[in-house]
Amino acid sequence: SAKLKQASELDHHVEVNASKKIADAKLAKDFQAVLKEFQKAQRLAAERETAYTPFVPQAVLPSSYTASE
Repeated sequence: SAKLKQASELDHHVEVNASKKIADAKLAKDFQAVLKEFQKAQRLAAERETAYTPFVPQAVLPSSYTASE
């Protein structure tokens, strides 16, 4: 992310050839797309973790166990 920001700033302050600007713009676009996908996957994982209820067979539960615990 820091290198991406640095490349973007250099493109604005220094005369840079068009192919480098295009490559840097593509890199930034690709990075944003990957970041967005990662954040989506992270959010889904958190939602699934919150909703997950492990199955515990009755035979495994201690005899003193009640549903209110």
